[in-house]
This record gives sequence, C-alpha cells and structure tokens, in this order.
Amino acid sequence: MMPPLLFMVRLLQNPLTILTCMVIGLFLGVYFPDLGKALGPFGEVYVNLLKLTVLPIIITSVALSFLNLLKSELRKRAGFILTTLFLLSLMACLSGLLVAVFMEPGYNIDPTSSPTLKSVVESASRVERGLAEPIEPSIEKGIHIFLGQAIPDNIFTALAQSKLFQMVIFSMLFGIALALVSKRHQKVFLPLLESTLDVFQQIFGAVTVPLALAVICLMARDATLIGADTLLAMAGFVSEITIGLHWDVALYVVAVSFARPFVNRVWLTKML
Repeated sequence: MMPPLLFMVRLLQNPLTILTCMVIGLFLGVYFPDLGKALGPFGEVYVNLLKLTVLPIIITSVALSFLNLLKSELRKRAGFILTTLFLLSLMACLSGLLVAVFMEPGYNIDPTSSPTLKSVVESASRVERGLAEPIEPSIEKGIHIFLGQAIPDNIFTALAQSKLFQMVIFSMLFGIALALVSKRHQKVFLPLLESTLDVFQQIFGAVTVPLALAVICLMARDATLIGADTLLAMAGFVSEITIGLHWDVALYVVAVSFARPFVNRVWLTKML
C-alpha cells in the first residue's frame, strides 16, 4: 500500500490535478475577485522560489556536463557532440520559426475585442526612447555586438541581474577550464559542484510539490487582473505554442535515439 504522504505528492503533481486547479483558479478569479487578489502574492512567492533554484541548477549542471565530457572517453568526440548540440539548437529555432509562419499563433486575436487585452498589447509594444536617441543604431546591431554582450564582464552582476545566457557561457568556460587543471584542483571543485547541484535539485523537487496549489493562486490572480475573456482569447495562442514545444521534444527524442548507439559503442569499448 502506498504511504499517504507519497500518495498526496503524486496526486498534487498529477497533470489532471493541475488542469483542475487551473479551472478552479479561473473560477475564483472571475466570481470572487477579492479572493483572487488575495491569493496573488502566494503565487508570486512560488514563482520566485522556482527562479531561486533554476539558475544554480543550470550553472552547475552545464559546468559538470562539460567537465565530464572532457574527462570521459567521449572527449575525442567532443567536437562532434558540440556540433550535434549546435545543429539540434538550430533545428529547434527553425522548428519554432516554422510553427510561427504556418500556424500564426495569436493571429486571430483581436486586441480591440477587449479593453484589457488592448492595454496589454499596447504596453508590450511600447518602447521608451529619448527624443534625441537615434533609432538606427539599435536596429543595425551586428554579430559582434551580440558576442560582446554574451560574455559577462562581471559574473556577480550577471548573476544578480539573472542574465541567463551570460551565466550559461560562463558555466561552459568554467567547466572546460576545470577539465584542463590538475586533478588535485578538480578534487576540490568537483564535490562542491556536485553537492550544490544535488542541494538545489532537492529544493526544486520540494518546491514543485505544491505546484497545483500555486496554479490556483496564479490563475485566480490573472483572472482578476486581466479578465477571463482575455485568458480565453489567449487559449488558442497557448495551445499553438504548446504544439511547437512538443515538436521540439519530438526532435530531441529522435536525436537521442540516433546518438544512443554511438554513445553505447564508446562505453562498451571502454569496458572491454
């Protein structure tokens, strides 16, 4: 018999439970707006907890991935693996572009149909700019500008400002450099990275337990502030984006299935 605590955790993390909680939150936000506003801060606290754990997990996992890649027998194929990773990322971008071109998510949404939706669209498209500031330099940015902004000049500033891409680049460089130092130094940093990753994974796992309750709070807040009509108008947009995400996952599964025989062959050679 399943322990009651484990049963409760699995029940809260069940997709049907989360979907039901979305409907409950929408109902509370529409018919009990005061309660929806009161529940909003609890949902915001939950989102902040998720943000708290995601960045350390990304930093440590990326650094450990590059370290283990360069330390293992796969280091001779590191160029091939990195090229494959780049091609997969390019395929994901292209698939997202195809979804946007052919499915046109949000095309049927009329901003004038809802005052709230109109204000949201206008605020999202508004760009604050000084009158004397030219527009052309912001448009004609080359690849050198992108590369210059990708490298953090201060890792602590990038961490404080949650510049995710800069932290990923730093984690890649850190993992590569750690693989090139002596084993004595690796023994110092490797347990630290592994323990940090394990700690934040435990925190993340604990935070995701009350996900269904947080969904109620967030949906109630959004239904109160934005309105049910706006949320329903965005339902088609979200569904089309979800289709694009599933397409990317399908590409990933195909790529993993293609690469698995090669990886298994390398480890089998190592064992023999």
